[in-house]
Amino acid sequence: MSRPSGGRLRSSLGIDGQRVAVIGDSAGANLAIAVCGTLHDAGTSPIRGAALFYGAYSLDFETPSERAFGGGSYFLGTADIARYWNDYLPDKSARQNPLAVPMLADLSNMPPLYIAACEFDPLLDDSHRLAERAKSAGTDVEFMLWNGMVHGAVSLMGWIDAMGSQIDHVGDFLRRVTSADR
Repeated sequence: MSRPSGGRLRSSLGIDGQRVAVIGDSAGANLAIAVCGTLHDAGTSPIRGAALFYGAYSLDFETPSERAFGGGSYFLGTADIARYWNDYLPDKSARQNPLAVPMLADLSNMPPLYIAACEFDPLLDDSHRLAERAKSAGTDVEFMLWNGMVHGAVSLMGWIDAMGSQIDHVGDFLRRVTSADR
């Protein structure tokens, strides 16, 4: 099956195929950054930015945030995370693949990244470390700590008033990176 070209995307979906952003939360953030890396490596990336929320970026279960919040009282626990990684990467050799484990990836030449982390999340340190690695690699990074939030906060948007303003910040980022002026 052939993929539609940017022009066909425009006509069939009403979007500009050269002004695309990706968004993901948790495992979806992991997949979103893998898409950015894959398309960049292929030399064909239309991606202008990525919004990554509280992602699983490493196999390190000994971080301060894992120890502080990984017991399961904050919605997601370390045992859950380990099980998800084992389900995702049952072949131990795949755990060295930077597309599967973004903390191992070359983060230079990535599109601008909006990385959000939740204050009470075992994956908090993964987000901090990914943001620092990406900045060190020369990638434009906006990091936001969502105070008082737990893993999965985006799903709580209609119930927690504070999430509305956080999503507004994400929208501002997405408008900025996908603007026609860029």
